[in-house]
Amino acid sequence: LEKAGVIEYVELKNKDILEGIEEEQVDVVILDIATPWLAVKTAYEALKGGGNFASYSPTIDQVQKTVKELEKEKFTDMRTLECLVRYINVEEGKTRPETRMIGHTGYMTFARKVI
Repeated sequence: LEKAGVIEYVELKNKDILEGIEEEQVDVVILDIATPWLAVKTAYEALKGGGNFASYSPTIDQVQKTVKELEKEKFTDMRTLECLVRYINVEEGKTRPETRMIGHTGYMTFARKVI
């Protein structure tokens, strides 16, 4: 945020969301917790209309539970993307992904509070 020159416009909070969010009408809630679906209702109540929700989950099971709760709270524009690292061998005339990949994937789920 500092490098982007927007730190003066942002207030970051790092706390246990399951204890609630004191602020109202927040622009975005970003989660990186083991049970994001348990925080969806709290996030919804704190977000302003059109506010954004984002959650990182390492497993599809977590994504499914989170999306189910997002639907229950009437979030919209729900999307999940997979975060994957794949190295590429770059050689003239034969650039391709590496033959073997040892990696771990994760998932980012995004949604928007209905106005």
